[in-house]
Amino acid sequence: MSFWFTIREGFKGFRRARLSTSLTIISIFFSHLMIGLFLLATVNFSRWVDTFKNRVELEVFLEPGADDNDAQVLARQVRAMPEVEQVRYISKKQAAERFEKEFGRSVYDVLQSNPLPTSLIVHLKPAYRNALSIDRLVRQLNKMEDVDEVVYPQRVIALIDRYLNVVYIGGVTVLLLLLIITFVLIYNTIRLTIYARRDIIEVMKLVGATKRFIKRPFLIEGLLQGAIGSVLAIGAVWGVSLLIRDHLYSGLLPVGTPIWSLLVSGLLIGYISARFSVAKHLKEI
Repeated sequence: MSFWFTIREGFKGFRRARLSTSLTIISIFFSHLMIGLFLLATVNFSRWVDTFKNRVELEVFLEPGADDNDAQVLARQVRAMPEVEQVRYISKKQAAERFEKEFGRSVYDVLQSNPLPTSLIVHLKPAYRNALSIDRLVRQLNKMEDVDEVVYPQRVIALIDRYLNVVYIGGVTVLLLLLIITFVLIYNTIRLTIYARRDIIEVMKLVGATKRFIKRPFLIEGLLQGAIGSVLAIGAVWGVSLLIRDHLYSGLLPVGTPIWSLLVSGLLIGYISARFSVAKHLKEI
């Protein structure tokens, strides 16, 4: 009896305060839509960054006097470093072939000789594909015997790392603000509902209803508001991702499993804000 009364009263709260309830659901929808779009952008931006970093390689040029034996010794030393995933040796002949492939002309046609140095192509493990780790590794490589120069896209990697942190910090700040705004809206909606039903609550107190019994319908109402708003947001984000994939960018990755965190967020923020509002304003009645 108590359970079904709680559920029924929770749904009745929607009809008693239609305007404020609708505004709260709309607010939850828009705030969680922004969160969902942020997740969509984050998943795809992270994928793009990872794809770029997977292609990053260090090219270690050997000194002109180094021979194949020196290169093989150096390759073994570099391969033993904890940051290194793979090392590939490029001989003078292979360097000439790369030159012809990239520029469309043989190095012998241009210079009548092959001055291209031997080199090592170094691929890093995923955990070390950032500006700080690469700079530290390059300093170690430059100190090694037979190493003439280490070349890699230093400025691009530093730029990505710097702005990646800015994007994440800015995004988290905006998300927190949206959640706070949503919390305040639900808090005030439940407060108005309690005020509108203050006579009924007073009668329930007089007939011996406990505070826990009185609180339950409002908590259900908060959960329902959070659930409806967040489910609508999930549907909208899914629709936006399909539109982008069909008409703008076919390679867009869907948010996938993380999008269901919106439902958890909606339920939590609905329950917590309702609980705070009920706990405070029942004392005032």
